[in-house]
Amino acid sequence: LIANAAPVFRKNVAIRKVARMLARLKNVAPDMPYIDLPLQTPDGHEASLSQYIGKGRYVLLDFWATWCTPCMNEVPHLKKAYETFHAKGFEIYGVSLDTDLTRWENTIGEQDMNRINVAQKKGGGFDPTALYAVSSIPANFLISPEGKIVAKNLRGEHLEEKLAEVLK
Repeated sequence: LIANAAPVFRKNVAIRKVARMLARLKNVAPDMPYIDLPLQTPDGHEASLSQYIGKGRYVLLDFWATWCTPCMNEVPHLKKAYETFHAKGFEIYGVSLDTDLTRWENTIGEQDMNRINVAQKKGGGFDPTALYAVSSIPANFLISPEGKIVAKNLRGEHLEEKLAEVLK
């Protein structure tokens, strides 16, 4: 609709914003290739998403924050899925949107989140949520060993069901 609309309509600021969001959504649809995220671990080392894709692993790219109650409610489900499927080729790459990095680090320890934990530290230069068209959290993307997005927003038991299907 936007492409076929009158030029004056396409130049509207709000319409251009919607068009950019639609393009981002198209980029993260199932069967699309993942977009790499070079973020930092709690100890300050870079851990890019690309380091974990392939090698026979399915990777759950999980956007969350300590201040997000629905995100914290997902932690037990993520832990169970990780414990059940990690040895079969499953990894979690958890991207925290926290700005209070001390709280983030403490939560990782308190919740025993034995997975890849990364965050955007000061001066990161890009917005990981914009790359994946994330407008609310929790949000996640299951990525195949071939680097393709398999599914989005698998919550609760749905994550384990999908993992059982793909890691049979």
